[in-house]
Amino acid sequence: GAQAGSAKGPAPPRSTPNRLTSKSSGNTVDELDMASAAAPSEAGSPSFGSAGDKVWPEERYRVICTIGEGCFGTVVLAESQVHGQRVALKCVKPDAGREVHEVELMKTIQHPNVVPLLDCFEALGKDGQKSLHIVMEYLPQNLHERIAGRPMGPVDLRCFGFQMLRALAHLDGMSICHRDLKPENILLGTDRVLKLCDFGSAKVLKDGPSSSYICARWWRAPELVLGCQNYGTSTDWWSGGCVIAEMMRGRPLLPGTSSWGQMLEIVTQLGPPTEAEVRALTKKTSDEKMVKDLADLMLSSSGRGLAKPWEELLPTYASMPEAIELVGSLLRYDPATRRAPAEALCARFFRPLEEDTNSLPPRIFEFTVEELRACKPESRQELRALAQKC
Repeated sequence: GAQAGSAKGPAPPRSTPNRLTSKSSGNTVDELDMASAAAPSEAGSPSFGSAGDKVWPEERYRVICTIGEGCFGTVVLAESQVHGQRVALKCVKPDAGREVHEVELMKTIQHPNVVPLLDCFEALGKDGQKSLHIVMEYLPQNLHERIAGRPMGPVDLRCFGFQMLRALAHLDGMSICHRDLKPENILLGTDRVLKLCDFGSAKVLKDGPSSSYICARWWRAPELVLGCQNYGTSTDWWSGGCVIAEMMRGRPLLPGTSSWGQMLEIVTQLGPPTEAEVRALTKKTSDEKMVKDLADLMLSSSGRGLAKPWEELLPTYASMPEAIELVGSLLRYDPATRRAPAEALCARFFRPLEEDTNSLPPRIFEFTVEELRACKPESRQELRALAQKC
């Protein structure tokens, strides 16, 4: 099932656990202006969503089938009895109030490339416990299913890569880190639209530490592997580079076999970091063992090896340097030198999109204030010109 992030065939490793490490703000569902089945309206019946329909959850949505299960709970395909719309209904296991945080974040994010929150209520789950139910737009496929072990052609790569970077640029402008970006959490619609989903691990990054044990391993940035707890949204940019490389390659670029094995895989494929990059990676981590392990790795044969040529790692795109350049600009060891997604929207690789607007999803060039805020003045001017032209 696409919406839940489950995939047909061997599934890539999932992030653990799918929950926030920060404490809940303490808000209740009602304080979020969302509906709670536990709180009756003035008329004596619970109300749900912005429409204010006074219908109990089990009458409001007809469950069709389960489309995914995980440590967070269950996702079902359902049909609204009010509007007839098919939706994805995520039943989140109680987690000391932290599960409300996902709703808090989703309410603040309005972007054409992020799955929208449609409704929210509390009701009894299959296990008889009162659970938070999050209702979202249903999209029939995820990116993992679309890739299906085959390299993607440049037309689709441009279309999907551009939309993913737009979503990341918007989140960056809001200081939100998704923290679990991978093909399973990227959904596709029938009109080639792409939308990020699953904000259960997402967080607004502020001053202070955050958990480093987030993000599925194969898409985890090296500073997270090393235990850094003071990171930025640039961890998502690394993940985004891995996703684009996976679309180009047809399979994951960096499939590490363990937590530290992931660092070994990165070094083996991309070459060892320079001394300056090592300092950038380790200056914000307090995990002395990880720092020592990295130092030992740098002295090993792997640490003294050479990076594999991008043409070897991404052979389908060996003759398209602008595509390889895009991936390389995102997969940099030093978080400060990674190309911001708003800047990456101006990459040479995406220029042909301007000539093929008829086959693109609607609103693909309607950049948000948050996206434009997250880029340099010259790039902002370029994106505005693109929006006016197309």
